[in-house]
Amino acid sequence: MAGSPNLKFNTQGNVLFRRNADNVGYETNVSQIPSLEGVASTDLYMTKGNIREPHWHPNSAEYDYVIEGELEFVIFDPVYKQLQKYHLKARDVLFIPQGYWHWITPLTDKTHILVVFNNNEPTTVAGSDILRFTPGEVFDLAYGIPAEDYEELVSPITSTVVIGPVNPETDDTLKVGTDTDNDPRSDEDTDDKDSKKCKK
Repeated sequence: MAGSPNLKFNTQGNVLFRRNADNVGYETNVSQIPSLEGVASTDLYMTKGNIREPHWHPNSAEYDYVIEGELEFVIFDPVYKQLQKYHLKARDVLFIPQGYWHWITPLTDKTHILVVFNNNEPTTVAGSDILRFTPGEVFDLAYGIPAEDYEELVSPITSTVVIGPVNPETDDTLKVGTDTDNDPRSDEDTDDKDSKKCKK
């Protein structure tokens, strides 16, 4: 007779992305809890001076619950063509409709939010990927921005950013999809993975 399914998982056992020890996201989905159909989450820590880069989720809405600190969430409303800014603090919640362009900026030294998606495998389109993969001549043709100027401007963006800012002068590089049996929030180095695989 089959036993009951495992319904428990420590979120810090699965690193989704890690800029450094204080700016890191942990993922939970059906890979960790098979019964978790239609839901996934990211346990996200960030510090002031960093940003969850502009992005959108083509296949999922997003529900954000602030556990610690204060943050500014900015959402682009594609219907009314305007930016909506929300100042959230601990115990505030925010709903971001599926496909809406948004970003998150910490306003305090330490922040912690739980990001919940209504999809087993939410996908992300990152602003950094749009910028670095769109040819300069497209911006020239569409917006009158010279291709060479555009390509020079985005040259520091060599991979998916996820948590910014980009600082090519440091070794503080993004780690994606890193698992560890130890405390993932330690300063120990983690293995580099192809950042294009990042889904949130």
